[in-house]
Amino acid sequence: MPKISRFNKAFPYIILLSFIVLFNCKSDDDTPITIEPEIEETPLNITENIELIDESAIQLGYILAIENGADTSYLIDKGGNKIKQWNFDSNLGNDIKLLPDGTLLGMFKTNTPSFTLGGYGGVIKIINSDSQTIYEYNYSDDIVLAHHDVKQLPNGNFLFIAWQKVDNAVAIANGFNNSNDIFPETLVEIDPTTDQIVWKWNSMDHIVQDHDNSKLNYNNVNDNPQLIDVNYNSTIANGDIMHANGIDYDPIKDIIYLSINFYSRSLGNRP
Repeated sequence: MPKISRFNKAFPYIILLSFIVLFNCKSDDDTPITIEPEIEETPLNITENIELIDESAIQLGYILAIENGADTSYLIDKGGNKIKQWNFDSNLGNDIKLLPDGTLLGMFKTNTPSFTLGGYGGVIKIINSDSQTIYEYNYSDDIVLAHHDVKQLPNGNFLFIAWQKVDNAVAIANGFNNSNDIFPETLVEIDPTTDQIVWKWNSMDHIVQDHDNSKLNYNNVNDNPQLIDVNYNSTIANGDIMHANGIDYDPIKDIIYLSINFYSRSLGNRP
């Protein structure tokens, strides 16, 4: 059954790809990425795993590769040869990407997480071509923890996914049907020039439940496809009831897409 979340009246449309959220922000033109190659004398030991079916169909350019959860990232060409390598001073979370100016924007693991779930990060960094950290933002404490994906918006701000801990007593008061804390998703936008949070969306503000009519948010789930059924995955023991994996921004439709792993289906259409 459809279970999606709606923004406030300023954000009236929802689309889902497993679970997709819309967000309205400014749009600018993209700037091409320029990278100065640093050709390695020896190729990566992966060429034997590359099979070229139709060389004419392969686009020119490099591939950004990571060692998941490790401290290395590199560019390779289509033949499997290493072009450039970055070495980091901390381990990657689950996302890193090239920005238009050739620096890397990535989600890195905090050294002191208060809780850990699959794909946790906590620290957003920008890395220059010399593997030096030139920007760092920490979003990790006893209650919140950034994870998985981070995206630079056309206005220059950073948008990322985070868990926000909800104590079990609060969860039960909101109609949750289990005896553990939960970690629903939030979206956070920060201005990297000031490190201020300029916008935040919390999934707990958009829930529905049909478990207990004496608790908050009670209603018919089927009649409220614009809301999130807080008990859709209530039996998950670690409380990671949604588990977002990725976000993306569509400048044409002015939409943010948020993919929720544990919903695992497309659940809506744009009006």
